[in-house]
Amino acid sequence: DPIHENVNVISIPRDTRVLIPEHRYYDKINSAFAYGGERLARRTVANLIGVPVHHYVVLKVHGLMNIVDILGGIEVDVEKEMHYLDRTAKLDINLHKGRQLLNGSQAHGYVRFRHDEIGDIGRVQRQQKFINAVIDKLLNPATIVKIPELVNEVMKNIETDMSTTDLIRLGNYLKSLRKEQIKMVMLPGRFGNIGGASYWLIDELLTKSVITEMFPSSIYADKTEQTTPNPAQSGQPEQAQLIDKRKYRITVLNGTEEPRLAA
Repeated sequence: DPIHENVNVISIPRDTRVLIPEHRYYDKINSAFAYGGERLARRTVANLIGVPVHHYVVLKVHGLMNIVDILGGIEVDVEKEMHYLDRTAKLDINLHKGRQLLNGSQAHGYVRFRHDEIGDIGRVQRQQKFINAVIDKLLNPATIVKIPELVNEVMKNIETDMSTTDLIRLGNYLKSLRKEQIKMVMLPGRFGNIGGASYWLIDELLTKSVITEMFPSSIYADKTEQTTPNPAQSGQPEQAQLIDKRKYRITVLNGTEEPRLAA
């Protein structure tokens, strides 16, 4: 947000239960990308948090690893022993507890590990912790000389609808930020089981509170002044108030066998 000079990041767990646009049924949010690529993923996220998604960036796996290696590694305090092998996914994680300098391959394992009691929620927390460590490294004056090499690597390992000019402008803006101007949160919710499937079920009230604070453009953060009409002038009951209907969302589902009845 260049106007308010800050960066707000919200992490959405991959198991978050959402209504998938077009498909018209509930599923885990990571299914949106599988069903319809970035276009459907963007629509799903926008519907969930009430904030338009103007652009997207997809970072390839090897891109993350190469960027970390160019930076000379990222220092992270690994909070527990992490050991996991998945040959199909080409994932071999073998990290010991304690503060250490992670190379690209180790960093890749750290941000993808989710095999503990809190699953994907722990992974989201680790990813945010890792991003903070990357920010510390990028703000280090010694990193400035590596900027051209980093930019070249990033351009080779991302898919985006942003132009090169936009990316450069964004990079220059980020360079001027201080760490205290960057805020990261996770979508509030709880674990739940529906129909035998495990989900992250969002907390509607907490989510609206977080979104309102972080994203001024959100439908939840509408600042339109609301007034209470004069009952004597309007002829309405004293309890009557003007309601900002944009704060509320209604989902109509079709429980019949007649197509498009809900519409």
